[in-house]
Amino acid sequence: MDARLDELAVELRLRSQREDRRLREVLGDALPALGLSAEDRRLVARRCYRVLQQERRLDFALDGALRGRGEQRVMPEALVEPARHVCAMLLDLEIDVPEASRRLPRIDWQFVTSVDARIARARDPDTRFGLTWSMHDWIAARFREEFADEAAAIAKSLNEEPPLTLRANTLKVKDRDELARRLADEGVATRPTPHAPHGLVVAGALSLFSSKAFQDGSFEQQDEASQLVCHVVAPPPRGRVLDACAGAGGKTLALAAALKNQGEVLAVDPHDQRIASLVERRRRAGTSNVRSLVVAEDGWPEEVAAFARSADRILLDVPCTGIGSWRRRPDARWSLRTVAFPNLQATQAMLLDRALAHLQVGARVIYSTCTLFAAENERQVERVLARDPGLELVRVKEILGKEAAAPITDPSGTFLRLRPHVHGMDGFFAAVIRRRSVTS
Repeated sequence: MDARLDELAVELRLRSQREDRRLREVLGDALPALGLSAEDRRLVARRCYRVLQQERRLDFALDGALRGRGEQRVMPEALVEPARHVCAMLLDLEIDVPEASRRLPRIDWQFVTSVDARIARARDPDTRFGLTWSMHDWIAARFREEFADEAAAIAKSLNEEPPLTLRANTLKVKDRDELARRLADEGVATRPTPHAPHGLVVAGALSLFSSKAFQDGSFEQQDEASQLVCHVVAPPPRGRVLDACAGAGGKTLALAAALKNQGEVLAVDPHDQRIASLVERRRRAGTSNVRSLVVAEDGWPEEVAAFARSADRILLDVPCTGIGSWRRRPDARWSLRTVAFPNLQATQAMLLDRALAHLQVGARVIYSTCTLFAAENERQVERVLARDPGLELVRVKEILGKEAAAPITDPSGTFLRLRPHVHGMDGFFAAVIRRRSVTS
C-alpha cells in the first residue's frame, strides 16, 4: 500500500477517535466520497481494521520503543496512530525494519520486533493470552477456561481477514450458479460456499458493489454462518415468520426469499436506523412479503404479539458479546466490558422468555447468537427447557439432514455450532425450540 493510502488510513482512524464513532461508520461515510478505486478503498479499510484488531498487541510492542531518555521516551500523542500503523505492517511482515525506520526514525523498530519474547515473560497467563491475541484479560480468561486446547486456534482465527461472502437472491436469480455467471461476466470471480446452498465467496471484488448484479438486487452480502441460521429456520410454504431482532435485515431478506415472496415476514427492531436500512434493502431485493416495525426494547405492541401467537417461526437473533463476528467487527472486542456480560445474558433470557410465551403449539423459536460462549448459548436453552415441559428441541440434523448437518453441528446433531477456525466463517450458534403442548 502506498504512502498516500497509509496516511489516509491513519487520518480515518483519528477521525473515528475524535468523533467517537465506530470505525465502520466513518469508513462508510468517508471512503465513497474520496474518488478512490474499489481496490484502494479495500486496502484502506483493511489497514484500519487490522490496526484496530491488533491494538493491544501493537501498543505493547511500541511501549518503550521511542528513542530517547526519561520523559523523552513517552510517545507524543501525535505519533501514536502513525506508529501503530507502521508497527502493524512490520509485525505482519509487509515491511522490514529498515523501511519502518525510514518511515518513523524516532522509534527503535528492532526492539519492536521482540514483542513476542516480551509477551512470553508476562507472569499472568491471561495477560500473555490477551496480549498475544489482542483482547481484554477477562475475555482471555474465559477463552482459556472454556475452549482449553482450542483457545489459541479460535483466537487466531478471529484475528484473520474474513472472506467476502454473498447470498444469491433467488427472487432475482434462479440459483447461485446463475449469479456466479453474471458476476464473472462483470469481472468478479467467486466460488460456492461449502455449506450454505445459496452462498458465494468472492475472490476478486474490484467492481462488486458497482456491478449490475448488486444494483438490481441479485445478491446480498451475508456471511455463510448467518445464511445457515436462516436455512435452519426452514419456514413452511406460505408460512408466517417473526424476525424479532431483525437489525438491518440480512436474515429477514433471506427468509423472504426462502418463502418465495409468499407468506409473511414481520421484522421488528428497537433501532429506527436499522429498520430504515432494511426498508431500502428490501426495495432493492424485490421482496413483497416483508413488513417492518420499530418497537420498544421493553415489550411488543399488541400487533407484534398477535403476529407472534400465529407465527410458524420466531427467529430470535439476540444481542450478545459478538465474539464470533470479531473478524468483521474488531471494535466490538474493545467496547465489551465485564459488566456487560451478565447484562447481555439477562437480555437474552428476557427475549427468549417473551418469544416462548407467545409460541403456538407446533411452532418453533430459533434462538441464535454470533458468540461462542456456552453461557449465552446452550445454557440459555437448557434453562427454558428445564422450566417448561411443554417445550422440546428439534435437532438441526432433522431439519437439514444428517449428512448436511454433521460438519456444522455439535456431535449429537442438535445445535448449529460454527467456529471460525474450523469452518472459515463467523462463529454462530442456533437452537430450534418447538412447543409441543401448552402447560398450565
